[in-house]
Amino acid sequence: MKKFIMILTMLVMLSNFNMVFAESSSWKDPAYDFSKIKTVYIEPEIIYAPSCSIGELELYKNLVKLDEEKGKLDDFKIIDDKSLADAVITINVTSWNIKETYIPTEEYTKEANIEYVDTDGSTTYEPVTFDLYTEEHYVYEQYFTAEFTVTDNTGKVIFKKVEKREADKDTFAMFGRAIKDFYDDFNEIKEKYVKALKNK
Repeated sequence: MKKFIMILTMLVMLSNFNMVFAESSSWKDPAYDFSKIKTVYIEPEIIYAPSCSIGELELYKNLVKLDEEKGKLDDFKIIDDKSLADAVITINVTSWNIKETYIPTEEYTKEANIEYVDTDGSTTYEPVTFDLYTEEHYVYEQYFTAEFTVTDNTGKVIFKKVEKREADKDTFAMFGRAIKDFYDDFNEIKEKYVKALKNK
């Protein structure tokens, strides 16, 4: 006689997967002496292209995040006087929008293994198939593209990074991570440059 029945393993998860896309590219001047950079000025305003669709709250939150994460630049002194800075950081957002995608109704099947445990402790498995469907709906994916640029005190570009991110989540959260990653990358460039000089 069978004692109980339970689902053991789903062969295919009965859930939707979040769409996430991220792409970044960066360039640094291979001939530049990054050890010269002691002080950094961060432009207090983020520049947005006219095509960006962004609310006032997000504009404010992005500026707050820009300021909060600047502690990542621990190899530099952040100053408020641009004329005294060895380097200047500028951020240009070239796209910030929401993409709408229509998903039609879909019928599909999923499989699982059912575990049978007998009164004597023996176990057997039996595959089962579920007939399922998803109703038609829209998927909203948020995305942005941002250019992070570092120039020296002569206006020469010495480091640049472009971030493209897209997901069905808050754009602000993605942008915050992009800011953090940029600060980390710029900090690491100087760290590696100084270390290489010491090893010569």
